[in-house]
Amino acid sequence: MNIYTPEEFKKFITAVKEIAEEKEKTNNDLSEWDYYVFLNISFYTGLYKSEILDLQWSDIDGSCLTISHRISYRSKEDDFTRIPRRSLSAGKKTVQVPLPLMEILEEHKQRQQLLNNFNEDFRICNNLSDIKLQKRIDLYSSLAGLKRIRIHDFSKINKKYPA
Repeated sequence: MNIYTPEEFKKFITAVKEIAEEKEKTNNDLSEWDYYVFLNISFYTGLYKSEILDLQWSDIDGSCLTISHRISYRSKEDDFTRIPRRSLSAGKKTVQVPLPLMEILEEHKQRQQLLNNFNEDFRICNNLSDIKLQKRIDLYSSLAGLKRIRIHDFSKINKKYPA
């Protein structure tokens, strides 16, 4: 397992945020914010990629996220299916959302509400795909001058360095 320290993650996520701000400012392109939000969710909660990719705004209740499904990709064309989560607690998992992440989510929701088709069942990280994630992480790592880590390792940072 190869993970970032909290200081390295801060440097990494700052690079991601700067790219998102620049794309929004120059092209009115909000898609980069999905990566920023995804990576923060992973860091603060330790959720898995498949759980985060399926999160909808309706999964947020106060300061908790309820995970009832995950996404499973079946092909290289980003074709996916939603799979119910299996667990002892009626197939759901609930995680507490720390205040810094809640603020990030609130800002992101405000951005997404500007979209014509927005509703509470809208995916939080709407523009992401399984294939694109690792490529973007590699780019961000390079821009931040940091080692490359795998997407799966982001959820481990929280376990080693709880927020």
